[in-house]
Amino acid sequence: MNKITVEELKIYDPINQMFDSFVLVQYLSILNCMFFTSQILQFIFLRIIKRTFTFPTIGFFTDAILFALSLYTIYWVQAEIMANVYLDGSTTEEQHLRKLANIQMNSNFKFEYLFSGMIACLIWKILEIV
Repeated sequence: MNKITVEELKIYDPINQMFDSFVLVQYLSILNCMFFTSQILQFIFLRIIKRTFTFPTIGFFTDAILFALSLYTIYWVQAEIMANVYLDGSTTEEQHLRKLANIQMNSNFKFEYLFSGMIACLIWKILEIV
């Protein structure tokens, strides 16, 4: 069994933190999808009981954009960031190196635009509530 030294821990700890951050973003993206889902369910329920639904509103539009961005983020984290990290028979060192390679290859301007769009939609949600 391989023992990890203190120097290796200093290297691997930031990699694990960044990787865990991407996993957290994926979970939060799943929660973001609930905004649009609740709008659709509200629309269906109000249609069933023959009430009017104010459509389209800015809130519905931002929820739809947030839904699309969140779905793409979930796909991106699953397909690009977590690709080939946990394979059978791989050592912890190989897993850390794969995490580092995936983050290095996929951390470009695309995710900055993706996250800024999500933040803008969430800020608009807050402004809508207040």
